[in-house]
Amino acid sequence: AADLLAEVHLGCAAAHQKAGDLKAAAARFKAAGEAFAARAAAAKTPSARAELFRKAADCHRKAGDPTAALAAIDRIT
Repeated sequence: AADLLAEVHLGCAAAHQKAGDLKAAAARFKAAGEAFAARAAAAKTPSARAELFRKAADCHRKAGDPTAALAAIDRIT
């Protein structure tokens, strides 16, 4: 169930964004980014870890948090 949390937040963020509720969308993108980062930290392979941190960075960027996005990118290597 925890593996799906990021995707649920991401889907909700997209729905909020489409509806024009940008504040709610940003909050959901942030939550998705945090969930992807948590999954990345627990990933067993470097490629899975990199992909999840990339998704986390993208979500944080969409949430308007470039600092968190860069922190996720820094953890890819």
